[in-house]
Amino acid sequence: GLENSLRENFGLEIAGKSIIFIGVGGAAQALAWHFASLGAAEIYLFNRSLDKAELLKNEITSVYADCRISAFALVDEDNLKNAIKNSDVIIQATSLGLKETDWPPFKFDLLLENKKIKVADLIYHETPLLNFAKNNCFDYVNGKDMLIYQGAKSFELWTGVKAPIELMKKAID
Repeated sequence: GLENSLRENFGLEIAGKSIIFIGVGGAAQALAWHFASLGAAEIYLFNRSLDKAELLKNEITSVYADCRISAFALVDEDNLKNAIKNSDVIIQATSLGLKETDWPPFKFDLLLENKKIKVADLIYHETPLLNFAKNNCFDYVNGKDMLIYQGAKSFELWTGVKAPIELMKKAID
């Protein structure tokens, strides 16, 4: 779903790209595996617990040795800043931003290191990160299209019929 969303919204193909994940829960794990399989050049994993990020890194590199993967604690701002400078996409994959009272998962000002980085938040509505991206003229996308494309794939697998993407987009708004 996110692969299609990034392609549709940014014209971005994953092969050869550098991607940052903020959080390595279930959605980020599936995405990191998928993006490695598509030939991502580099994947940066930032998480509250470094152990979880390192475990994912080790699992993926045991299968996709050509994909450079780095794991860091989310509090490691120097490495996050360097990753942002060198990446094509940053994907916010934590639950932070679901509620207005949530604190930011990282200092959004770090994004200013690379005005060309694309910003994706897996949450379906506007979040503080997406508001920052909008106010600072970044290309950005929320998780709605990812949800739509996931649903479309399921619909097609179950029914054998091409999913009505445009109708699904109208229904979600």
